[in-house]
Amino acid sequence: MEAQNYTATWLAEWLHSWPRLMISQGFMETNSTFAPDDYDYLEALTFWGAIPIAFLFLSLLFFLVYFCCWCCCCRHPKPKRRIPCLKCFLLLFTVLCLVALAVGFYGNQLMNTGVSDVADAAENANETIVKVETQVSIIDRTLSDDLTQSLEDLKGTFSLPISNVTVQEKLQELTSAMILYVEEAADSVVEVKQEIEKINVEFNEVASMIRHYEFLRWLVTIIVLCWEAIVCLLVFLGVCRSSRCVLFLVAALGLITLIICWTALGVKLFVSLGTSDFCVSPDVYITDQTAEFPLGEDVVEYYVYCYPDTDNPFQNPLKDGQTNLDLTQTNIHKVEKLAALYYPKAMSTVHVIVRGLNQTEAAIHQVAALVDCDVLHSEYMRAVTGVCYCALDGLALLLVSIAGAGFLFGLMVLVASCAWRRLATKKNYYKVEKTDGLYPKPQSDATPYLDAYYSHNTTMPAILRSPDPEVSSISSTGRGSVEIAQRANQYTGGPTTQQLPNGEQTLPLIRGSPPPAYHPVTVDHTPPPPTSIPPNPYDEYTVDQYRQICIH
Repeated sequence: MEAQNYTATWLAEWLHSWPRLMISQGFMETNSTFAPDDYDYLEALTFWGAIPIAFLFLSLLFFLVYFCCWCCCCRHPKPKRRIPCLKCFLLLFTVLCLVALAVGFYGNQLMNTGVSDVADAAENANETIVKVETQVSIIDRTLSDDLTQSLEDLKGTFSLPISNVTVQEKLQELTSAMILYVEEAADSVVEVKQEIEKINVEFNEVASMIRHYEFLRWLVTIIVLCWEAIVCLLVFLGVCRSSRCVLFLVAALGLITLIICWTALGVKLFVSLGTSDFCVSPDVYITDQTAEFPLGEDVVEYYVYCYPDTDNPFQNPLKDGQTNLDLTQTNIHKVEKLAALYYPKAMSTVHVIVRGLNQTEAAIHQVAALVDCDVLHSEYMRAVTGVCYCALDGLALLLVSIAGAGFLFGLMVLVASCAWRRLATKKNYYKVEKTDGLYPKPQSDATPYLDAYYSHNTTMPAILRSPDPEVSSISSTGRGSVEIAQRANQYTGGPTTQQLPNGEQTLPLIRGSPPPAYHPVTVDHTPPPPTSIPPNPYDEYTVDQYRQICIH
């Protein structure tokens, strides 16, 4: 039998058509009927859920080999250069990934709406059942206690002798018949009550559990999507600032995100296939599960299918109860006419009985409306459509989003690692002394002239290449650059000063330095070709020996 108002979507049919293969039995295909308690069925779903996990391991293996080869190639570094092409690819992949994440956010909300509909339908069904139980209990108590006691009191009143014995016997006969009718009506209501009590499912607890786990699922999905969006924003930051550190961080976080994406894809693919199997024929699974309940099969099918030509399983007991109440109403009207003439004191009891019968009859009509299939079947259809329309569609959008994000993050990790290795490092700029072109950057106060000279001379003595406290003391005491140059030329063998024609003493002439009259404006940082300078005999001394020489 097929449901009257439900038709499986093309998405459910398509996912249901995927073969269900069992790995343990040589990829043999098994039945695709929804059976979460069957081990073979769960194994077939696990096969499809394990495919993204296997792809994840292959991706990690590829990146492991790739980074190992990259480490080996780092021994021969390539010149750093700008990478506009790689930056464009990174931006393109990031934009596509953000689009995929937007689809994921929408799918997550759509799935949450569908599952919330299921919880709402369960709560409404529970509310309907509680109303039926309440009304049936009120009817049973009214018939069994209130009306029966009032009729017994009325029968006792009619036992009092009057002048017309025939009327007295007639009133007693009508009262006895009404007591019998009320008892039969109470039995009919008790039968309905017993059938309702067989529904031993706490729909409120089911709804609370559904809401709790759905909130956890929704929250975890939101956190994962926000994490992926943050990584995408880091890619934008690294590309815009051309930062090697940010791109390296993106590559590291991208690998973590890759693991999260493919793991989540495997879980959601497992759930999607199971949901599609349920949505192809939900009525069959529901009726099979309720077959173990004490509730009759005819009752379950009546509310699941709700065919127009199907009889209400509660129709007969409710009809019997209504018939007995109608007979009681007919008799009480006869009694009311006779009692008004012969037993006027019994009229208050008659009015109580009439009022109780009217209330009971209204309650029976309300119960008949509540147990009609239209009420509970509408809630059943709301739950099924919430799962198979909204939730399954949202789950499919999440599958597409996570799969696309997984591929794009893999590409971003690959491109970011290439960009990080090829990106040129930023140069440190120093403030240049405009008055002297020989000093392209600030030097220490100890050896400014020596550094300017020996920047193009590789024969700088060891004592001048090391921080000598003697040389530093010369600078700190302010004895000038001439004394520094004189001390330095003691080891290089060059002249200490130059005499001008007017007798003035100029800056020391260091061997190999330009003449004093040469004042270059710009400095070429390209080192000149090496010159043939005789070896310095003091280079073989240690630092301590140089210090002793300086002291003497």
